[in-house]
Parts: sequence; C-alpha cells; structure tokens
Amino acid sequence: MFNSTYSYNIVVELCHLPYLSHLNFNACFIASDQDNAGRIVNHIWNLSKLTHCHLGINYAYEGYVPAPSVTSISLEYLTVEHADCNLNELDRLLQYTPRLQYLSIKIDDRTNDSELISSNIAITKINLSLKSSINLLQNLLQHLFNLCHLKIETWDISISGSQWEQIITTYLPKLKTFQLKMRNEVRANEPIENQINELLDSFRTRFWLVEHKWFVRCYGQSQNGINYIFLYTLPYAFKHFYAHSPYISLRSTAPNDNDYWSYDRVNYLSYEPHLFADPAMSQIRFSNIHKLSISLPFDDRFLTIISKLDHLLSMYVKVEDDNDSVIPQLQLLLDQAPRLHSLVFGPWMTSSSQVPPIENTNASIYELNLQGYADRDNLRCFDDHQCATLSRSPLGVQCKMLHIKVLNRTNVLYLVNTMPNLQALNVHCEEDNWNEEEDLSTEDELVEWLRQRLPSTCTITRDTYYVHDILLWIR
Repeated sequence: MFNSTYSYNIVVELCHLPYLSHLNFNACFIASDQDNAGRIVNHIWNLSKLTHCHLGINYAYEGYVPAPSVTSISLEYLTVEHADCNLNELDRLLQYTPRLQYLSIKIDDRTNDSELISSNIAITKINLSLKSSINLLQNLLQHLFNLCHLKIETWDISISGSQWEQIITTYLPKLKTFQLKMRNEVRANEPIENQINELLDSFRTRFWLVEHKWFVRCYGQSQNGINYIFLYTLPYAFKHFYAHSPYISLRSTAPNDNDYWSYDRVNYLSYEPHLFADPAMSQIRFSNIHKLSISLPFDDRFLTIISKLDHLLSMYVKVEDDNDSVIPQLQLLLDQAPRLHSLVFGPWMTSSSQVPPIENTNASIYELNLQGYADRDNLRCFDDHQCATLSRSPLGVQCKMLHIKVLNRTNVLYLVNTMPNLQALNVHCEEDNWNEEEDLSTEDELVEWLRQRLPSTCTITRDTYYVHDILLWIR
C-alpha cells in the first residue's frame, strides 16, 4: 500500500528503466486524489517500451477509472482491476491505447445512450465483466471486429442462445474462442424449471452443437431470497467458482452429462460441505486451486473434489464446529500443499482455545495472518504469553510476513526482536489511541515511540487505509 507521494515517486522513477516492458501493480492501495491518480496513469502510458501492464490498484478516490490523456505507443496487453468503467470511460481508454491487443476490464453502465466512438480497434482478445444491457453489449462488440477470443461474465442481463448467436454471426466473424458465464434473474410468476429449459434449448441449435461445439451447463439457485439462473460454457473457464445450494435442474447441452466435470481453470474456491452435497455436483473436480477458503472439520468428499493441493499458494482456515479431527485435518492439508506460502486463520471456536494451533508445520509458509476476522472491530488479540508461544513455534520461526493484533506496544518490540526471519509486520495494537479523524501528517505518538526503540534500519509507518494498522519493514 502506498500513499500518493510514494506511489507518484515510484512511477516517476520508472522512466529511468528505458527497457521496462512488463509492469504489475498487484493488490495496491493509492491514497490519492483524482488529479494525482491521473498523473500516475500518464507516466505509465508514457513508458515507451511498456507492452504489458496489470493495474491491480484500489484508489482512495472511489470509482476512479484509469483515464490517460497521453497516448501509449507501445502498450498491447492491459488488465484493469478494482474499477468499474462506463462505456465513455472505456472509449477514452481505447483512444489513448491504440496498439491494444488484449484487454481485461469490468464495465458497469446502466444507461441506454452511451456509445463507443473508437474505431480501428486492434483488440483480438478481451476479458469482460459486464453489468449493463444487451444494447450496450451490442454497441461494444460491433466495434471489436478483429476479436478472436471473447471471455465474458454478465450480471442480470437476460440473453438467450439465439441472441448470442445473432451477435456473434453479425459482429464477430473472426471469433474462435467463446467463454461465457451468465447470471440471470428469474421472471416472476413462471416456474424456474420452465425458464431453465427454455434457456438451455436456445443453446441447442446447429450453431452451438455442430458448427462450434460450444456446450453449456445451466442450473437455478436461490441467493438471499432471490432466484437466479446460472449458465456457463464448457469447459468452465473462469478463475472463481461460487457455489450455492441447492441446485435446481442442473443440466448441460453436452452429449454426455458426465463430461466436463474437471474445473482446472478455477484458482479461487470457498469450500463448504453442503455446497457440494448434490449428487451431480459431487462429480466436480478442482485440481488447480491457488487460493482456498475452508471450514474445519471438512467432510469425506473434500479430498475427492479437491483432488490436488500442489498448486495451493494461500489458505484461509476457520473452525466453527469443535471436533478432535480439526488439528490432524489441518496438518493433512499442510502436508499436501508444498507451495503454500500464506496461511490465514479465521475464527477458531474450539473448546480449548480461540487462538489457532501455530504448532502445525509446513516448510513453505512464510506469511501468517493471525488477526482472525473480516470484521476489524473484533480482531483476535495476542497477549504476552501468546506472543512468546508464537515466536518459538515452527511457523513463527520461519515467518517473514506477519499480520497480528497485540495487547500492548511492548509486544511489538518482542516480536521484532525474537522472530528471526521476520521482514514485514502489520500490527494492530490494542492500546493505540489514534483517532480516525486525525490527519496522517500529524505527529503519531505510537509510530514515534517504536522508531525510538527499534533499529534505524526499520521503516515504520501507519497504514493509509486501515489507519489502526502499523506497518514495519525490518532489514
């Protein structure tokens, strides 16, 4: 995370890397106003050799979409995360990025009068998440006549197979790969099963089954009391898989309903036993999970459905049902994940302790998050004894990055001085009196106290987003 000064200075210095071709901002937060954010984007677009750029940036200026006012002469591959643009904002982005061949972006435009002006668009591959209307979708795709690969996720836009067929045959003559995921709201006063049958039948024409062999899977589900129909092309092509049970009329247009159950493109999964209790869904297999969220104890189906953990990089674990199998199951997961580097402990509601079992082992883990809750007002807090236990544990000894809440400021000193491999510490201190209304430029009593007692090689600052978190970089 950067404040506006740090981020701006870093980007400005990039001009001294004349051969820089790939630039990746991953999970960054920039506390900057719209003007400074625009200047940062312009510096990036001015990099004359930059061909690949991933903008995974959250801006303090909510709703900001990268809007360059200079033309990039080199940028060909662009991913924009954490920003929903409208069609006018996309149009501006395309005008100043004329060599773009690949684009991944989210579009949220509920207006009916937006129109794409840019022409001669070179894009051949696009990844879209779209909240809009079928009219806007058509307006966009009719300008992408060079498109060969379309990956698209739509939300609450009712589009039938025959409508998709018309769009593709009319506007996308070069399209070879079509990967679709749709969520449609169910029409009131009509059985959901009838609507599923109607939608599925619209994907059974010669265009879908014979000419392209583009098969789909479809089912109904209820979320927060609202019924939806989900449909996606096979094989499933998206990184996230969100499951909700029960499944209604789960069927596909594939020649055999037992085909296409390998979901090896899915990298992010939240596993809950009841979500895969449906007999049809028990056929599903995930072999390429990078980030897993799981409740312990898990059921007998888990190790069949999640057939491999050798690609697992990050795991979130919580316990809400006390059971003697919890600790052995956790160790079993750790033993099967040789590339796991980040372990996050959620709520740990066991009879013996609400502090997770840091005595478990895994040689590849270097990042621990022990704060415990998404609700930052109820973070798990470590006292003197628990900090001492952590620093002596196998996971504590090898830990390089630690996220933790502690009872008092002396606990911070203790962790820095006793964890031999610690390089970065994100700590929330219970006795911190910082007021959220205070300006970050005012004197910070806790930060100054730590600076006076830790080596000068430590960089210490307060987080600009979660202002009760102190960030320490230890060298």
